[in-house]
Amino acid sequence: MNSEISNQRFYPFDKPLNELTMDELKVLVEKNYCESLFVEYKSELPKEKKIAKSISGFANSYGGLLIIGSNRDCGEDEVPSSFPGTLFPNEPKEYIRNICRDYISPIPLTKIKYLKNENSKKGVLIILVDESIETPHINKDGRIYRRQSGRTESVPENNRNSVDYLYEKGI
Repeated sequence: MNSEISNQRFYPFDKPLNELTMDELKVLVEKNYCESLFVEYKSELPKEKKIAKSISGFANSYGGLLIIGSNRDCGEDEVPSSFPGTLFPNEPKEYIRNICRDYISPIPLTKIKYLKNENSKKGVLIILVDESIETPHINKDGRIYRRQSGRTESVPENNRNSVDYLYEKGI
């Protein structure tokens, strides 16, 4: 069994992340995988702070996939219709690793796959974030994020039970 499949509560692909091609992304549309606790779609490359928020939210929760370069004209069900890609800086994998290093402590475990669109300079970036055993992951802004339904939200500072749960989960 692939390590991506065995370590994740949700992994929609039949191949390991490092073997994915653009064709495998079609399964997300065909099986109607909408934004959820385990999946977040972005059409354009978000600001570094937003990427860090999403990654730490997945790590503090149950893990998941951040997919950048989807078509966000997806209607009410929030399922993209295609993956045309978006522009990334040179070395997109290193770009994400640097964001994790600079914005999140401790650094969460991620696997990253960049799929270049053969017909343009655009590509799709898939970031697979493991559920962490080193919680809580605290962002540079001092906040702790977690994934709830289809959104990443900060843990309220006055909610001691939520913060305690993340610390206990990491022990």
